[in-house]
Amino acid sequence: QLEDISLGGMRVRVAGSRDVEVGATYRCAFAPREGKPPIVLDALVRHREATEGARASIGFQFVGLECVPDGERITERLTRAIAQFQRARSRKGRPPRRRSGNRSERDRGDGSQA
Repeated sequence: QLEDISLGGMRVRVAGSRDVEVGATYRCAFAPREGKPPIVLDALVRHREATEGARASIGFQFVGLECVPDGERITERLTRAIAQFQRARSRKGRPPRRRSGNRSERDRGDGSQA
């Protein structure tokens, strides 16, 4: 499960991660949208933290994008995936929208009180 992502790396929560070593480099592939080809890149494990059960939170640093011929294209796809992830996450944590015209006189929205 993807917990966080940026152009520098990502944090994922996984089960069965005993063999994942800090300092090792892995080839990562993930599909930001169903039906789309995966983004494939190399990532260095920066940290591994045990969580509940046999799960772990693993921090990866993306490496080598500047060295591959299609690194710019991968970076563009990654940028779009990050924006999509952040929009989805902000929708989950956002309070319910207030309906227009429902403000009381005490709450004008401009910081003043009636």
